[in-house]
Amino acid sequence: MTSDSRDPLQQRREAMTAWERGLRPNTERHWLLWLALAVLLMFFAWRGAEWLLTDKQQGVARLDRARPPCGCSLT
Repeated sequence: MTSDSRDPLQQRREAMTAWERGLRPNTERHWLLWLALAVLLMFFAWRGAEWLLTDKQQGVARLDRARPPCGCSLT
């Protein structure tokens, strides 16, 4: 072996070359998108619960109107 040829394993190497860094996925965090999605989900859950509660209350009101207040039968 001559002194000119260096062992490639002994040479310092960057942890990652530019080409290798280009292969990695982007590490951006889309926190604004996730926040908007969470707010939208909470809004739909609130509206759904409101819709279910008003539907049940209207059903109770319909039953109360069907029965006379005195408790006597209509026949």
